Order: sequence, then C-alpha cells, then structure tokens
Amino acid sequence: MVLHQTEFNYPVPFQSAFDEAVKVASATYRSADGVHPDLPGRRLMAETWLRATRL
Repeated sequence: MVLHQTEFNYPVPFQSAFDEAVKVASATYRSADGVHPDLPGRRLMAETWLRATRL
C-alpha cells in the first residue's frame, strides 16, 4: 500500500503519547539524548501512528 501525501491527513499525537509515557518510565528510557528515540521510543511512535491512522 502506498500512501500519497494527499491521503495522509491524520493528526498523530506523538507529543501526547510521550507525555503520558513519561508518567510510567523516565524520558531517557525512550530517548537517551532527549531528541532521537531509542527502540522503546520508536515502538511508542509506531503504536501511536497505528492507533491514529486506524491501520
């Protein structure tokens, strides 16, 4: 499946997901440098994207 830019109009709440996740584990668990996500951060982003796009 190819998503064209005009087909992708889903608001993905990445910041909200990270804000909620910090309540469970420290921010460095998902991003050691606070900017680039590590494996747990990438997983959180993937799950958030899937929920937002309902795929």
